[in-house]
Amino acid sequence: MPWGVSLTSLLEKHILKDDIMDVNRGLGIRVSGTKAELIKALLAETDRSPKGTLRLFSKPVLQDVCRKLGLSPSGTKEQIITRLVAAEQRPASNPAPKKAKKAQPRNEGAGEGPESSGAVPRIRLIPKGQKKAAKP
Repeated sequence: MPWGVSLTSLLEKHILKDDIMDVNRGLGIRVSGTKAELIKALLAETDRSPKGTLRLFSKPVLQDVCRKLGLSPSGTKEQIITRLVAAEQRPASNPAPKKAKKAQPRNEGAGEGPESSGAVPRIRLIPKGQKKAAKP
């Protein structure tokens, strides 16, 4: 996969339009238009290398992209960029492994209400002037 395609894909799918606008503003280039137009202006201004372009974004933005891709957001900005570039070079048929979520144990002890298990209690609203119907 050519660099321009994968870098464009990363920008389109995983970076917010506002973040692209901020980078473009810092470079003194186009900050209005569609997300695709902003990306095109950004890539025309930069050398189109993934590392060079990603360095323009802040570390929190890059960490957010890592989270979206299921990658570790920890480390230096350079480590994060290296991780993102490696992820984009992976073939599409071999996506990044996703972390399995652990099942939350339920507290189903006797006498415990929904408040103790963290569940939100259900509330039934009765219109003003009507009486509560008896439960069957």
